[in-house]
Amino acid sequence: MVRFRITLVKKKVVSLAIQLCHIGIQSQQQETDTLAISLSSLKKVRSIDPPRVLVYGPPGTGKTSIAAEFPRPVFIQTEDGTPGDLELDSFGLMEDHNGVMQALGALAQEEHDFKTLVVDTLDSLEPLIQQAVCDENGWASIEDPGFGKGYIAAEEKWMKFLRATDWLRRNKGMNIVFLGHSDVTKFDPPGLESYSRYSLRLNKRAANRVMDDMDIVGFLNFRVEIKSKETGFGKTQTHAEGGGTRWMYVEERPAHSAKNRYGLQPEIPVQRNMLMKMWGNQVPIAGLKKD
Repeated sequence: MVRFRITLVKKKVVSLAIQLCHIGIQSQQQETDTLAISLSSLKKVRSIDPPRVLVYGPPGTGKTSIAAEFPRPVFIQTEDGTPGDLELDSFGLMEDHNGVMQALGALAQEEHDFKTLVVDTLDSLEPLIQQAVCDENGWASIEDPGFGKGYIAAEEKWMKFLRATDWLRRNKGMNIVFLGHSDVTKFDPPGLESYSRYSLRLNKRAANRVMDDMDIVGFLNFRVEIKSKETGFGKTQTHAEGGGTRWMYVEERPAHSAKNRYGLQPEIPVQRNMLMKMWGNQVPIAGLKKD
């Protein structure tokens, strides 16, 4: 009798499982019918949104001047470094992360005719983000929680910052331009010997998050050539030449991180008021008056 009851219970459980399975299949079928996705749904798409641009390089290479060439720029400044020959529309020097987010909120909610948002610079924004995270969690420093947890928490604020700027791009039709400084870091490629290269001066998690989102990552620097000459007795002396012309690199190279999604010329000599003319036919720059 006991064995019969156990068998009966098992049969009921199996029957119930089969019924639930049928319900799941029917629900999935109904959802599929509702979506009605088929090959007839295919369409041709292309990017028409304004670009997200990161320009980084050593100090004094003219990053702010380049950003000022974009149409109707407004600056969120996290460092005090305005060139003397420029007059910028700026929210002033930001002292905390909350001020940065309030500035983004003002651009989102209020009417304006600005066509470009410039954040100058990301590496000065990073300590503001880290301080906000520390204040919220009662940490003395971003390293306090250990195991990289502080940087993981900071990454969440980076993501919110990037989403806010992307909202301005999609809904306000604004170009997004980030500026940053470079560092020389050691790079360890798999299967090869390590070497030095230029990279964005941010924590690795934040740098990866930012660069992944960008449509253009341009490394800006003066081109220098190393030459050698014989000094006698079988010895040679090397020296650097050049350095008078700035170059923008927008393709990845062993010496630097860079990229672009528009098929741009990999190396561009940068002269005043030339960048918009060179990019204008390939990049959907908002507010750009074309000849």
